[in-house]
Amino acid sequence: MATAKRLYLYAVSGAALALGLSGAAILLRTLINNIGVGPQGGTVDADKDQLAMGLGLLVAGLIVWLIHWNLVERMVADVKDEKAIAERRSIVRAVFFALVLAVTLWVAATELAQLVARMIGDIVGAKALSVPESANDSMALATILVAAAAWAYHAWIRDRDLRTTPLISGAAAWVSRLYLYGAALVGVIIALDMVVVVIKTIVSQWAEAPVTGPLDSASMMGVVPTSVDWVRPVIVAIIAAAVWAGVWAAHWLYSLRLRTGTSQQASAERGSRTRLAFLVLVIVWATATIVINLSSGLGQLLARLIDADPSKTPTWYLVFLPIAVAVPAAIALWWHRLQALVENVVGGVPNVSAVRVILYSIALVGLAELTAGAAQALQALVLQIFTSAPENAWKVPVALGVAAMVVGGVVWAWPWLLAQARRIENNASEIVSSSRSYYLYFVLGVSVIVGAVSLAVLVYEYSRILLSLKDPTLAVSVAPALAAGIVAAVVIAYHFWVLRTDPIAPVAKPAPAPVAATAAVAKAVSATAAAAAKAPAKAPAKKPAAKKPAAKKPAAKPATRTATPK
Repeated sequence: MATAKRLYLYAVSGAALALGLSGAAILLRTLINNIGVGPQGGTVDADKDQLAMGLGLLVAGLIVWLIHWNLVERMVADVKDEKAIAERRSIVRAVFFALVLAVTLWVAATELAQLVARMIGDIVGAKALSVPESANDSMALATILVAAAAWAYHAWIRDRDLRTTPLISGAAAWVSRLYLYGAALVGVIIALDMVVVVIKTIVSQWAEAPVTGPLDSASMMGVVPTSVDWVRPVIVAIIAAAVWAGVWAAHWLYSLRLRTGTSQQASAERGSRTRLAFLVLVIVWATATIVINLSSGLGQLLARLIDADPSKTPTWYLVFLPIAVAVPAAIALWWHRLQALVENVVGGVPNVSAVRVILYSIALVGLAELTAGAAQALQALVLQIFTSAPENAWKVPVALGVAAMVVGGVVWAWPWLLAQARRIENNASEIVSSSRSYYLYFVLGVSVIVGAVSLAVLVYEYSRILLSLKDPTLAVSVAPALAAGIVAAVVIAYHFWVLRTDPIAPVAKPAPAPVAATAAVAKAVSATAAAAAKAPAKAPAKKPAAKKPAAKKPAAKPATRTATPK
């Protein structure tokens, strides 16, 4: 009954809140338009229609929300009441706050970034590549204010829950942390991506080379930005980076505040696996960004060296751009790895478990790039051998594949060799570690699935031939499956061998005690036990009565001598 009641109250409160916020945004936009900030030229009837719509949504949503939210607040009003504490700890309440905070934060942040970018772009006279027809500064401003107010109120309520509840644990704590660290993760990734967009745009403009990624809502993939076109995308990216960096900073600083103190909640936050997962995910993303960009740059450079790149792009551009793009990701990787190691310290040294999670995650990224590059190069060679492809068609994909193998191989080998060294030094703990097991079985699972799909494609294609079905593009259909299957087979063989050799590897044992001494001690213990078993049971000895203190005898009087005259 309690769960059904919670679901009803929070679901209706959320729906009514959405209605009320929509109405408030429409009313606020109408007000902004009429004071001269928004677009002018609307008719009086149109304004009246918007006013009526806003009032309808606001009144209906506000009445329903106030009634239901008042009931929710009464359920948690008493700070020390057990029922109120249980309500603040409920997973339904945690999910409600996580959803409301996530939606309002996303709406406010995206609208703020776009609004500020449009305003600055218009001020400096930068050409807009594409401005959506629905772009309306007054509506954007109204949406930002309403969404920010809703986010601030619900964030304050949830912070009050954490301050007044002895400990929120279990699923409710996990959901709350998922929002907190999820927002921080999205903020840092978008901010760094926007920094990469700025670097790519400026360097491409400098080298007069095609842009390799989208700059704003209109894709300029493969287009050389002109002096007019590149300014606005850079403004958009800079503002977006600033806004989302602010989102990351706000949530990260709040998480640091939660960890500070001696309360049960602070102690739980310090041991949170969700926090470690956030740090590891940033590390994985940063590693993947570095690997992909360096592989692409090295591949283009190799293609230039073997005369497979006819473009006039400067060679320095091929070398400099991947390194420049990798710098923000490298900084994020270094900082978050350092933070993870600093926070997970046992006995003055980094926790081995946290170190394992980080290293195996990095190894996974490197292995993915290594195998993808090997499959790409092998596929190009198969197509070159068994098809009538142009003479030099293999060079570019092979160059890119070899570059991916080199970069991915280095990134994989570094953490993997460290893990193998730990296995030699402390075999038992490394072999039974969860991080190693998850890594090995995940790699095996993915490789087996890839191999199975490849085998299915090969069986299908050659079964068609056996059934007299012609296939003029057989090699083109078979090459990807064959390349992926060969690479998957190699990966399966190696990691299966590792799994087979792990349990039988020698385990370090403590030095045995001297045999003679051990035998003597065992013999003495056995003899004592046997004697004790044969001895008859004795009545418990009576405790001696407490002796009374002896009375002091009077001192003997000294004998009186009679003097005898001589």
